[in-house]
Amino acid sequence: MSKSAVVFAGYFPTPFSLAVGEEFIAYFRQHYADCHFYVGLNPAACNQDFLQLLAASGLQYEVRIVPESLVVDSDASAYQAALLLLREGERQDFDVLYFFHSKGATNPTSKQLREFFLPRFADRARIEAAFSHETVGSYSLFLGKSKNPFIDQLGEHYVFDRPYFYTYLYFHTIYALRARPVLDFVHGCQRSFFDVKLVDRYFFERDFPHVVWRQGFVPASEFLVDWNMCFPASEVDFSGDARAHLSHR
Repeated sequence: MSKSAVVFAGYFPTPFSLAVGEEFIAYFRQHYADCHFYVGLNPAACNQDFLQLLAASGLQYEVRIVPESLVVDSDASAYQAALLLLREGERQDFDVLYFFHSKGATNPTSKQLREFFLPRFADRARIEAAFSHETVGSYSLFLGKSKNPFIDQLGEHYVFDRPYFYTYLYFHTIYALRARPVLDFVHGCQRSFFDVKLVDRYFFERDFPHVVWRQGFVPASEFLVDWNMCFPASEVDFSGDARAHLSHR
């Protein structure tokens, strides 16, 4: 199995959300106990209760609470804080970074999404096998091609090899990334990436995977989908886009 770490973004404002957090801790103990955890938390009333559960879990972890001035109304700012933990520590030789967030902590109807995603992400051997293909930089269940124009928010903080990978995005912000290009970004980007409030709540769903794609890799997913402002899947030539991207120098 690859040497992996987990980047976890959490928000626990209520006892209900805390129960979701407890569910994630149990899941991680069962399927990711060998990993180191980088945990970012948006400020919330039940954070201390969650941290007590985390301390009793036996997992290896570091935690950062998002400053009030950087809070976004989603998991995005918590992911940002978790990545700062990676930057501030000594660079590790991870192979894969798994990104999870407290999906459904404020929306009970999202339980069905956890029930869909989490069993599939328990099969780490299957996911990590995707990275045996040298061009693959990321993995998720759903991938869509947005109709919206690409806006380069990452280029303000880091110089990339390539302009972008079209306008693809991962849905629900649970995915795995090849670690090396992420760590190159985290340790090499301007500090401003961690000090500015992110533009909107969809940053890690829409923008952040480009950290990997713009360093010469392509996405992998189980399902190419049409969703919200995306092209119909039947109209998307993903293979052609990937070939064109990889041929760009």
